[in-house]
Amino acid sequence: MFCHRCGQAIGPGNPTFCPSCKTAVPTGPSADARGRGGSAIPNSLGVTGPSSAVLPPDALWQEALAEALRRDPTLAESTDAATLARLATAIPPIQEEMRLIAGINAAKHAEAEELRRIEQEAADVERARLENLARQKEQEEARLRIEQEQEEARLRTEQEREGARIRAERDIEVARVRSVEMQEQARLRLEATARALEEEDRNAAAATADTQRRIAAMNPMKRWVVRHKRASRAALALVIIALVIGGVTYGVTRANEESQRYAAALAVLGEAVDTASVAVTASPAPAASSQPAQASAVAEAAAVQASADAEAAAVQASADAEAAAVAWAALAKACAAGDCKVGGPGPGGGIVFYDAGATKAWGRYLEAAPVGWNGGADDPEVVWCDPWDVPIPRTRGNAIGTGEANTRAMLAECSSGAAVTAHEYAGGGKKDWFLPSRDELARLFMNLQSDGGFVDDVYWSSSPEYETSEWAWSVFSPVAAEDLHPKDYPYRVRPVRAF
Repeated sequence: MFCHRCGQAIGPGNPTFCPSCKTAVPTGPSADARGRGGSAIPNSLGVTGPSSAVLPPDALWQEALAEALRRDPTLAESTDAATLARLATAIPPIQEEMRLIAGINAAKHAEAEELRRIEQEAADVERARLENLARQKEQEEARLRIEQEQEEARLRTEQEREGARIRAERDIEVARVRSVEMQEQARLRLEATARALEEEDRNAAAATADTQRRIAAMNPMKRWVVRHKRASRAALALVIIALVIGGVTYGVTRANEESQRYAAALAVLGEAVDTASVAVTASPAPAASSQPAQASAVAEAAAVQASADAEAAAVQASADAEAAAVAWAALAKACAAGDCKVGGPGPGGGIVFYDAGATKAWGRYLEAAPVGWNGGADDPEVVWCDPWDVPIPRTRGNAIGTGEANTRAMLAECSSGAAVTAHEYAGGGKKDWFLPSRDELARLFMNLQSDGGFVDDVYWSSSPEYETSEWAWSVFSPVAAEDLHPKDYPYRVRPVRAF
């Protein structure tokens, strides 16, 4: 009997237990050694008898045995020595053939795996290439978009500048035309005034001539009145003397009557003489009165011309101020876009006084606080630091770009003073104002001396002589002369900021 699992011969003592498998199994012909007829084939080759060596547990041998039985079914019909010999002879070639086939299949499989690997690598390379091309395309599109946006921004800026320039020129031209019109109106008013003065002069000359004619006609009357006035006075005196000497009542009465009559006549003649004298005295008055009229007309013309000139100057000043405001607004807008000019406005409401030409670690531009930044006409005077004798570490910077770091170091040690005053300024809504370094302050005076509104005095910088020194650098306005002064001296302060 043989084990149907491993093909091992099972002894007759215990036919239901396989000593090789160590398990209780049904006995019978081996399933692996059974042919189509179901005859048992011993698990030994090359030797006779069922007690030969156990078949090796080789899957290839089992497949070769099955293939040999399939090719020659008669091998499964007998277990004699001749059949087993034939079987042993048939199995090795089949095994070799199956090994070759398995090797060929393995080679084909390896080749197929290599082809799949190569194709996968090629696909990965192609995918990576396509992804790289897609990234390059996206980068190119992004670059083109950025260039387009920059170009559009540049064109908008140029258009805005051109529009501002055209508006400024138009406003200036309107102001000039208005000024010319006002000057022309003033000229016309002056000419009308001159014609009126000429007319008044002609009228005054005619009145003077008429007055002179009247005076010439009145002179004989004057002489007659004066002569008769004197004769009447002499006659009256003689009558009075005669009446006094005669002492006659009738004569006195008559003398009184005559005296009253002659007195009345004398009064009439006196009034006539006085009137003539007044007329003669007032005869040149028309010509004299024309002089104040001429002077008044000239003064009025001068006042009109002065008013016209003042109005034209005011219009021109307004146009200049408006044009300056437009230009300043254009500079501010350009600065907000990143194109700031020295002398122009900064984003903090100050005046740009330095351009490094390129972005540095501290920024590119420096702007100074405007005139009146502290609410007063002049920059304030404060000591460098309070307490002034405390060491300030990390404040050795003198160059441009070191003022902000110096100020931060000062703020850590100073309760008040120049750095605190500069840092507390918040112009333009900015909180990063600081006390300039020595070189920054000198450049401020060199570039903005005429436009900065500085006092001719000493200004503090944030650069000490050295960290433990009781002296600090200052700069004198307007000559930008550098010098060392004790820290407890009160000097001027002007904040700056970097951007």
